[in-house]
Amino acid sequence: MKKLYSITVLFVLIIYFTIEGVSLVLNKTIYKKKINVDFSTAYFEKIREKVKSINKKDLLNSNSTELYNEIINLKYYELSNLEIKQDFSKYYSNTFSYTPYREFISNKFESKNLNVNEYGFRGEKFSFKKKPDTFRILMVGSSALFGWPNSSDKETISYYLENELISNLKEKNEKKIQIEVLNLSVKSYNILQDYINYLIVSQFIEHDMVIIYNGHNDFNDGFFGSGVSYSNIIQKEGAFKIYYDAIKEKNYKIFFKQGFFYFSYKIKNYIKHLSKKIFRNTYELAKNIKSKKNNSQNRQSNSNGLNSNNTKISYAKILDNFLKLLNANKKKVIYIHQVNLFATEKKKSFWEDLWSNFGRNKNFYINFDMNRYQDLYLDQLNYANKVAKNNKTEFIDIEKKIKNLNEDVTVFFDHTHLTRVGNKFVALEISKKIIDKNYYLKN
Repeated sequence: MKKLYSITVLFVLIIYFTIEGVSLVLNKTIYKKKINVDFSTAYFEKIREKVKSINKKDLLNSNSTELYNEIINLKYYELSNLEIKQDFSKYYSNTFSYTPYREFISNKFESKNLNVNEYGFRGEKFSFKKKPDTFRILMVGSSALFGWPNSSDKETISYYLENELISNLKEKNEKKIQIEVLNLSVKSYNILQDYINYLIVSQFIEHDMVIIYNGHNDFNDGFFGSGVSYSNIIQKEGAFKIYYDAIKEKNYKIFFKQGFFYFSYKIKNYIKHLSKKIFRNTYELAKNIKSKKNNSQNRQSNSNGLNSNNTKISYAKILDNFLKLLNANKKKVIYIHQVNLFATEKKKSFWEDLWSNFGRNKNFYINFDMNRYQDLYLDQLNYANKVAKNNKTEFIDIEKKIKNLNEDVTVFFDHTHLTRVGNKFVALEISKKIIDKNYYLKN
């Protein structure tokens, strides 16, 4: 028995070292990566000239991983910075945790440019109770509001909005009113998840106003896929009864990331990360093979909006419920449907035009109908704005405002995430609305 055990252990070790050894050799030969790139001004000037010299059609059909990485680095260099890129790369590997009811939420993270507090929200920790004379705004949405993947803590829409409102109130001599804007966005959320998120956290966090900024994730799931798997939109006993019941029972574990589901998720996550460390070369090889396959084959989509209309209607129903709840609770509200690079009528800058082609190749389905995408996206945007209007809710049509901007202005960092200029532009428009309507004044 002892001999059999020794042979088994020896066999396992031989298999392990063989797999890891072969993976290491392949990673260092076939998939060898260039390191120690000199990110100097001259390097980026050279890349920009290289990109400019390539024909648009050739750029769209290019499968070069090296060129793609060069363009990404150049984009961060010109529109953001490489430190922010590094911070988001670190966070990307461990972004989410699972909790009952709220599903996936953001993990805590600390760095120079990117910070997520213990509640899973962008920025520093905050108190649930407001300070006296404070007008507090909650913003809900997904990655664009979060500032993914290029905005530092001081370049998000919420940060710009808070500072702009403080500045405006100083000019109006409203010294007693304090402004606080909390960013409750979670990457990849759709409107249903935003609604659930708000239903839970609003029971704990004192606030005066809510700003909803979403729509893109819902649309893309409808255009490219089978649509968002919305559930429990309306029940006979009330919308999202399960969440209301949990709140009534004071199930605080929902909010504080505890309970069996979270514990189970953490165990699975720990095993996953441990296996990645043990088989690090094997994982690296698998990642390299996958990367090469993705770059040699363009994803194909035959959907082209077949499910867009159903998604639009479902999105509108949830938005309608959301706005009715906020109005019933006498919360001040502004609704904004996200803008989109592939759907905008804005004259595109160098970077926006580049990402509409080369970026689309690398991140989306190569053969989708851009004109149909634009028509259906703007249709959902306009339909959602009508829902807001019918609920007597203020809305801002950012698309109408940005399409008049000069082509020298780069608003989009990629398909839906904005540059610091874009984030500030959205924040200024929201600030104007709040000041014009005197929302900061008590009812």
